[in-house]
Amino acid sequence: MPIRQQDGAVTATALLYDDQGRLHEHYNKLHMFDVEVADQHHSYRESDTFKPGDEIKVVSTPFGNIGMSICYDVRFPQLYTALREQGADIIVVPAAFTRVTGKAHWEVLLRARLKPNVGLSLLHNGVNITNPEKPGVIQW
Repeated sequence: MPIRQQDGAVTATALLYDDQGRLHEHYNKLHMFDVEVADQHHSYRESDTFKPGDEIKVVSTPFGNIGMSICYDVRFPQLYTALREQGADIIVVPAAFTRVTGKAHWEVLLRARLKPNVGLSLLHNGVNITNPEKPGVIQW
């Protein structure tokens, strides 16, 4: 979710709410998706819009310690090692991989990052907005 910070910068932010609907914690995405992709957009430059975060987050909850990450962060193994070392029992990875990068990389990257580091993960890879005949369906 894009959030404007007090300094005016915009961050790509994941929000964690408690069971009463109150904001418990937030995490600002560390790694911006600045890449060339073989799709109709050809390139993506998140850093043109977003400021990267600067803090790794592991949040204590009644369900265990939740390590937070977002999308392109999954390409950086040191983040997941740090989350494990900081006590993460669960890792969340909300994402919006492109059709090209998702088909090629989503599952293999998740297995590589999460399996050696945690016992449970919560994953979400957005919804399909490219096929109006099947809204909400990711088709790789």
